[in-house]
Amino acid sequence: MVRSLSIALRSAATGLVPITFGLALLSWLAPTAWAQSGTITGTVVEARSGRPLADAAVRAEGTEIRAVTNARGQFTLSGLTGPTAQVTAGHVGFQPRTQVEPVGGSPVRIDLSELAVKLDELVVTGTVGEAASR
Repeated sequence: MVRSLSIALRSAATGLVPITFGLALLSWLAPTAWAQSGTITGTVVEARSGRPLADAAVRAEGTEIRAVTNARGQFTLSGLTGPTAQVTAGHVGFQPRTQVEPVGGSPVRIDLSELAVKLDELVVTGTVGEAASR
């Protein structure tokens, strides 16, 4: 400690360039250390039955961070910054849902409701007669 202090004092005596460079380096690295990323973990389930939904798409709005749920409906979104994130989950046949969740908090649960899809009519007609084989 004493040796490094005397080196720093000698450097200060020889010029301000080493000290200025050191302070500039510290001020550049400090925000990087404070801007740490966090995660949101949770489960996507069917709202009516509570059963987990596998292969649901989950994303953090305004970012490129995405995940797909596993067979137990679980997901992890990593690399998030800020205290909260808007999380959107969706699955084929279900209404997408967006909710605000705390980054680094306890696991969340996202309930998806079934989406009624109206299909166009399909009319099948047939004729009575012999069946020919080809």
